[in-house]
This record gives sequence, C-alpha cells and structure tokens, in this order.
Amino acid sequence: MAAAGLALSADPSPLAATQQAGAGPGEELDAGRFEIMVSGRPIGTEVFAIRKVGTKVRAVGRLQVEDGEDPWWPFEVRMQTDANFEPEIYDLRFLAGPIQTVMGRRTENGLLIHTATEAGERFKEYGTASGTLILEHGAAHHFVLMFRRLPTDAAGALGGTLPIIVPSTNTTGTARVGRIDEVTRTIAGQDVRVTRYEVQLDDRQAEVWIGPGGRVLRVSIPDTGWQATRTEGE
Repeated sequence: MAAAGLALSADPSPLAATQQAGAGPGEELDAGRFEIMVSGRPIGTEVFAIRKVGTKVRAVGRLQVEDGEDPWWPFEVRMQTDANFEPEIYDLRFLAGPIQTVMGRRTENGLLIHTATEAGERFKEYGTASGTLILEHGAAHHFVLMFRRLPTDAAGALGGTLPIIVPSTNTTGTARVGRIDEVTRTIAGQDVRVTRYEVQLDDRQAEVWIGPGGRVLRVSIPDTGWQATRTEGE
C-alpha cells in the first residue's frame, strides 16, 4: 500500500503557520503559545494556530524543545477536521530523536494511520465513533480542540465522554471530562478567574484550566509532571 494517498494537500508548513498564527485564510478560532514544563523544569514551547476554513478546521502546532530527550522530542503536527472537530487528515513529524512520521486520513470505515520509523512501516485502521478526537502525546493544543468539541450542560458547564486516538503510539482510549470548580489563579503575573476541569484518561488524569472566552490557559498531567501554560494569546 502506498503512503502517497495520505499526504496533506498543499497547505502552509506547520512552522510557517505557527510563526504567523494570525495570518492565512478563514476565521481564527485560537492561536498562541504554551510554555512546557516537566517536573517544574522548563523544556520548551509549543506554538499553535487553529483556523476555520469553510466547513473545515485546520490546526497546526510545533513543539520546540531546548534539549530533546525521550519522551519529549520536538515535533511538528497538523490536522484537518470537519466542522465537529472529528479528524479527516493528520500529519505528525518528529524533528529529533528516533525517526518517526505519522500520517492519517479518514476512510469510509474510520481513520487509517500510517506510521513510518527506522524499523519499517505499518498501517492500522481505526473504526471511529461519533465524536472521536485525536489527542496526541505532548500536544497541548489538542486539548483546545477537545474543549471546543465538548457539549455543555444546563448550567453551561462543559463535560462528557469522548473516544480518542493517540496516533504516535497507535492506541485508542476514552476521555471523561467533568467540572471541578471555579477559582482565581495567577497566570503570567495576572489574577484570572478560571474553571478547572478534570480529564480522566485511561492511563492518566489531566487537569485543564479554562479562562475567559473559553480559552485553555493551562493543562497539567500530575502523573508525568507535564504542564503547559499559555503565555500568548490569552
């Protein structure tokens, strides 16, 4: 089976798109920068942009790591979804460490993922239920997409259960999201009123802070010490 059919169309590269987050066609849904820390130590930044172009949503991001180390290697990732944020095209390329590229496209039966490493290539097709999202390891802006997809209850709180795919590890799972509380937190030197949410994943738990305008301000995974805090585009 050839991989050529999985290639994205002639979109701007993730680097160009993230460096010019406010540029390009369509409507900007969100854009900015996250500072990434592991166990309290800064390791790099993630720059991202999410735009709506016609009936499609295009998300691009780049993780820039000062000193790459397993499992925190720099990468570029881009994805196209339908209007409901369900994935149609996916492209992940690691910029250091073990050679790995992951590409995907929607098929009649689900999502076909092609993974290429130094050891060879493999294809795997996932049946996708309604609401399926991609939640890539170490990609903070994928939580932004998740919270745009979640329904709200009668009180206006986000929540629900969504099936997820992690393409880089060829795994699937479930994300269960529920509101914790509303508190005031200091972010980038400013006091901000945030709503805290718990995201229960199959093998770990994340905490997400949602600020004014529904923007994701922080994502943390206590079990791994990973934390992403927005520093631009608040």
